[in-house]
Amino acid sequence: MKQQHRLLFLALLAFPGIAHAYIDPGTGSLLLQGLIAALASVLIFWRNLRMSIIGFFRGKKREETPAASLSGEIPEENSDQNGSGHQG
Repeated sequence: MKQQHRLLFLALLAFPGIAHAYIDPGTGSLLLQGLIAALASVLIFWRNLRMSIIGFFRGKKREETPAASLSGEIPEENSDQNGSGHQG
């Protein structure tokens, strides 16, 4: 019985009646952008999780955070007392 209800529900979703609705290009673009962002977020999450697990079993600590590597920040090795980084 449940199988018949599921098939009926899927059929109603697949073949809708007349809908007096409009999805403009901006809405479609927003939905596509959200899907791409969600996919990228999931991929980065799983990559970071995998690298953390691999690093744990290898006994290595991560040298830099992913945020620092993505932002392009370069850590300064030699800086003066006031932290400006200028010598001279």
